[in-house]
Amino acid sequence: MDIQQNQVSTLLDAVREVMESSKRESCEKVRKLLSSKIIRDGIAERKVRQRLTAERFNVFDALWLERREIYHSRFIAYLLDPGSSHDQGTVFLDSFLTLLGSKCNALQAAGLHNSIKYHAPRVIPESGADEHGRIDIVIYLRDAIIAIENKVGAEEGDNQIPRYRNWLDKQIREQHKYLVFLTHDGRFPVGGKDKVNFCLSYADIAEWLGLAIDHIPKTATPLLETINQYRQLCLRIAHPEGHEMTQFNQDTLKLLQQPNNLEIALEISTHLEHLKAEIKNNFKNNVVKILENKLNEKNLSDHWIASTKELRNVFGIRTHRDTSDATMNYQCGVQKLFVGGWFGWQRPFIRIPKGTLFDTKNITADMKSNRYRGAEDWWVGWKPLNHEFNNFNTDTILAINDDNSSQHHPLAKQLAEEIWNLFIIYHAEIEALESFKSMGRTP
Repeated sequence: MDIQQNQVSTLLDAVREVMESSKRESCEKVRKLLSSKIIRDGIAERKVRQRLTAERFNVFDALWLERREIYHSRFIAYLLDPGSSHDQGTVFLDSFLTLLGSKCNALQAAGLHNSIKYHAPRVIPESGADEHGRIDIVIYLRDAIIAIENKVGAEEGDNQIPRYRNWLDKQIREQHKYLVFLTHDGRFPVGGKDKVNFCLSYADIAEWLGLAIDHIPKTATPLLETINQYRQLCLRIAHPEGHEMTQFNQDTLKLLQQPNNLEIALEISTHLEHLKAEIKNNFKNNVVKILENKLNEKNLSDHWIASTKELRNVFGIRTHRDTSDATMNYQCGVQKLFVGGWFGWQRPFIRIPKGTLFDTKNITADMKSNRYRGAEDWWVGWKPLNHEFNNFNTDTILAINDDNSSQHHPLAKQLAEEIWNLFIIYHAEIEALESFKSMGRTP
């Protein structure tokens, strides 16, 4: 028996040595690949190119318009309107109808393209729909009407899509009636899935503009440059964690495509996904630790906690009473960090009966006077995150990793201060609300 145990032990030691040797060999291959002159030169070349060409500059980013739904709707309506000062006539409208036609059956496509026989087409942003609300964009053609509801990041309001369908169905002059639901990912609406004709994503908007660009004169430089920048923004909205307008270095690609290097590169890629998630989590932990210290300093930790746990995709400060999405109370924090997100005060998820007012209306009004936005069914007021917290590209990852390694965590402190300043101003008013005291039950 002892001999057998010794043999097994020897075998296990040999297996461990092989595994350790394999790890050492793999690490050495990774080190050699990462230290390759071609890759290092490629990084240096990218930085020089960015400096010389400003290829990452985007005026829409500079104006913080990424998640501002009303400005997206107005710009899209401006392009669709043949009478706008872009002076391209029906180029954008034609291309948009072509895009819709490619996404529906032959009968619908025929109806759309028959309606292209324009008779003074009209495009109206923020169009009133009687008692049914206000539709983001309405397009009137000769015998067709197209209503577009645009949701860049938020969900639609209570019964919103069925209400818009009811309004469309009441329009008697136009034979063809289409409801378009536009979101970042092309999802179906939460309610009224059967009421929409088209679900478009912001990637579809980028595709539409690509179709239109082919018909715009090359001499229309200001328009072409603006359209290209807006396309970049649309693609980033559609793919917030996966899109960077990158010019790949061909020498680097050839190096990675070599059989031995490709295997190592794929292994690195697998580890990188884990590493990026770890960098994000470490940053969130640093933000929460700063918030915890502030709660303790103000003797508020008996009622409020800072947590990285996300409820309704929000992390930050919440009450001790919260246990799940279904029972959560008010919280002050960040939603969609690094993916075009925002921060603010979020109320319990309560659908407000039509014609009634929530008891946060005075707080919302005050927040609006301080340049916050709101309110929606679940937000008292909110602001978009600063640009450095709104994407997770190469520069952001490097900056956040450096911040995690630093002693004072200046970026984590900056975000924590944003959350804290909003929390400390309004927490007493929030606590006094009947809806807060009832812990999420409709007041």
